[in-house]
Amino acid sequence: MVKIKLIKLNAIIIGLILMVCVAPLTLAAGNKLSIEEIKSYVNGKKDSGTVDVNPEDTLKFKIKVENLYDDSVNDIEIQDIEIKVTIKDIDDGDDLEEEGDGFDLDASDSETETIEFEIPLEVDDDSFDVEIEITGDDGENSSLKHTITDSLTVRVKKENHEVVIRRAELTSPTLKCSRTTSLDTNIINMGTNEEEVVLKVTNSELELSKQTSFDLGDDPFDDDSKFSTLFTISVDKDADAGIYPITVRADYDGRTAEKVVELEIEECEKKEEKEEEEVVVTIEEEEDTTPELITGLVTAEPTETTEEKSSFLEGPGFIALIVGVDILIIVIGVALIFGLAKRK
Repeated sequence: MVKIKLIKLNAIIIGLILMVCVAPLTLAAGNKLSIEEIKSYVNGKKDSGTVDVNPEDTLKFKIKVENLYDDSVNDIEIQDIEIKVTIKDIDDGDDLEEEGDGFDLDASDSETETIEFEIPLEVDDDSFDVEIEITGDDGENSSLKHTITDSLTVRVKKENHEVVIRRAELTSPTLKCSRTTSLDTNIINMGTNEEEVVLKVTNSELELSKQTSFDLGDDPFDDDSKFSTLFTISVDKDADAGIYPITVRADYDGRTAEKVVELEIEECEKKEEKEEEEVVVTIEEEEDTTPELITGLVTAEPTETTEEKSSFLEGPGFIALIVGVDILIIVIGVALIFGLAKRK
């Protein structure tokens, strides 16, 4: 009888030992990560139900993760926890995927991480699945992985008719002496219907009035759903300086999209004629080098010229000249006498 009691006691002790030894292994087995809470925010505002977004919205998911290990029994840290969120097929059939920075989590502890997306401009009006996957390494057994997944839906809601002026920019927003600039515009159909659009560019003060017409398709991934053009704007040279608002307006289906850009005109400084510089000429007085006049009676000595003249008058050449002149006079006299005689 005693032996039987001893055997039973030993069995109980062994059972307790096995329970103590096996319990941690049993607790360690299986997933110990939990998604405690998921909150979604669109453009900073908390979404209370279905996650509805528009093109180019900012979508955030705040995901709170908990370590299910009981710190009073198994104080096991889960390490390298990573959160990956995927929006399926939203980007023209491609996925959008974002991951968190990663963190470690003590037993019985929780932490929140934010995952952010920018909804594409070009997107279909449709619902898209969102997959959430969280993984972590066990602090006691590196080969043991903790994994948990969840899912939700994001719905892109687009208006039936919505045309947006995506760009309206002046290539030269300030004009001075040059009075010509260009307006670069880009228009896109954000709605679900095709549109006929009239685009107008106006400013009454500058007598500016330009317009063009075009059609926009309804496929966000097709080039036909977008339109770009460049308007040349010339301003009169006499326009006053100031800031002029230029209205860019798109009319479609009884609706209007509008933007205003400002053109600044500054005074053109006229080129002043350069004044002739006065040339100052400084005349320096020169020393008077004229010799002083000597007063009194001066006897001039004969020069070589006087001697030459005297020698010519006294020479044979001068006598011959006189003789020749006399002969010429006689000949002329004789000729006159004969002339008079013939007339008689």
